[in-house]
Amino acid sequence: MEQIISNETIKQYLQTQGIDTTNINDNTITGIYNTYLNYILQQTGIQVEPTTATYTDINETKFNNKNYILPTCPINSIEEIIIDNKKIPTTQYITNLESGIIRWKTQQEGDTLQVTYTTQIDEETIQLITATILDLIYYNLDTNPSKDIKTLKEGDISITYDSDNSTANKINKNLETLKNLNNTIPKSKMIR
Repeated sequence: MEQIISNETIKQYLQTQGIDTTNINDNTITGIYNTYLNYILQQTGIQVEPTTATYTDINETKFNNKNYILPTCPINSIEEIIIDNKKIPTTQYITNLESGIIRWKTQQEGDTLQVTYTTQIDEETIQLITATILDLIYYNLDTNPSKDIKTLKEGDISITYDSDNSTANKINKNLETLKNLNNTIPKSKMIR
């Protein structure tokens, strides 16, 4: 799998955050990148590579509505559509790849719909994964011992820091958002 962030971009980001990268070679950066990408994908269930899926739906309305929404989007392509073991020619439907909507040109008859299609994550999700990887790398290379301190107390004086914008908090929020994106993929349904 090709890296979604170049080693040079990672080094530049770390340098803007005050991390000295002169002793970090490309193999180390690649290893750290792969570790955190795999961590994010395992935590969220998201797949970065295009995936071919076959979706089967049984519907008593005979698929006679104008539109059908696939359970994941965006999609790259429709490989084939079969209704009751009969392949539907591409001339009988139009597909909106961004939304995963199939628009029937003619009324379809049948009880079982089977769609084979290729899908991948959208650019917004890739950007969120990128930001999370960069923050994870920075957080783990940051040697500042007070990076996670929320309150300091010296005698009678106590100072509380706003940690809502801390790197650790951003990482956790991004991971939660990515999990929710993967868990809220719309279920396939007919549009009336």
